[in-house]
Amino acid sequence: MKPKYSLSLLLLCALLVGALAVALKPDRYRHILPDQVVHSLRTTYELLIVQFPVEEAIEAPQPELIGQTVSAPQRTFLGRGETRHIPYQRRGECIDQTLGEVAKKPTLSLFTWVDDNGVTHYSDKRAGGGEAKQIKLSTGDEMDYYLLDLKTHGVHKMFKDQLRARIKKSFLFYRSLLGQGELRKIAVNMQVFANSAHYADYRRSIQATVAADAPGFYSPSRNESVLLYLGEQQTTETAVHEAVHSITSGLIGETGPWLTEGLSEYLENLQVKMQYAEVSPSPDWRSKQGLRFSPVPLHILLNTAHQEFYGSSSKDFYGTSWAFIYFLMDDPTREQWLAQLLLQEKADRCDVTLDIAQLERVTGVPISQMQRTFNHWLRTNTLTAHRY
Repeated sequence: MKPKYSLSLLLLCALLVGALAVALKPDRYRHILPDQVVHSLRTTYELLIVQFPVEEAIEAPQPELIGQTVSAPQRTFLGRGETRHIPYQRRGECIDQTLGEVAKKPTLSLFTWVDDNGVTHYSDKRAGGGEAKQIKLSTGDEMDYYLLDLKTHGVHKMFKDQLRARIKKSFLFYRSLLGQGELRKIAVNMQVFANSAHYADYRRSIQATVAADAPGFYSPSRNESVLLYLGEQQTTETAVHEAVHSITSGLIGETGPWLTEGLSEYLENLQVKMQYAEVSPSPDWRSKQGLRFSPVPLHILLNTAHQEFYGSSSKDFYGTSWAFIYFLMDDPTREQWLAQLLLQEKADRCDVTLDIAQLERVTGVPISQMQRTFNHWLRTNTLTAHRY
């Protein structure tokens, strides 16, 4: 007697086969299917495969380098049991570009004295015999967290002081998570162009594989951020975003795209308030009307390689990355989870080790439960600012 199959089962099988084909060979179908359809089928495949794991060979996603082009690596395949940790390939050589341990800045002093003619003098060096009085301009307790090399091309440097202050406060965020002993001095190299043609010429000269309309980008191999000046506020926010890439790369090493972009999106909204820093919810991703992006499931977000993250659905990946970092920092217990995740990722600077299994080990929470809590948080009408 022939077995009977329900129509729904046949349709499910057909959908799985179609989604599998697109998931494994997305580029083959982009010329006949819209990007949104390809992304939807890929997402469907990911959701189905979690519910119905099978033993098949899937193609490892190929990385896309931001700020540098690389030759296409050889194709490799992974068995289903290995896909929890997709091996993101190193974007260039694994080199520690930090500047050593963080130390206290030297005390800055000004010396003043009155000469025999009654004239008052000021100098940064002691003079005037023993009559010179020392005026301390700094306490000597300030930490020397970073070295900013800022090159501006036709741009007024008025925003430089604000940029310095926001970069400095960004280190307070990392110190609160990692501890002072885990910090290293970071070189923040940045070029800002006022002329869009000059910006485009430089982008092409270093073969940066970013969209032509991108207002800025970070090249990990050069440890350099490049920006187009679009007004003081927007340029400062973009500069902070790209500077955080330098900090994350220096302190943590290789990370998945969701982590480095989530941290940069989060700290981009940092404001200096007297002696503390405040991070508010991003208006780019959240408004009074709700979210400005379509959330990506966490099990997809954490396993997505660079090529797909920065592809046609990058807005949703960026938005979800920002939201997940804000979600973790919005609760003391979850904040400690993020701290542990960063420290574990930092332990192996040259490889991306953070995956779903590690997230579940650190938090003690299954990814399905984490997703439900995250979904509930996303529906929260009001979010509070974070202070450091």
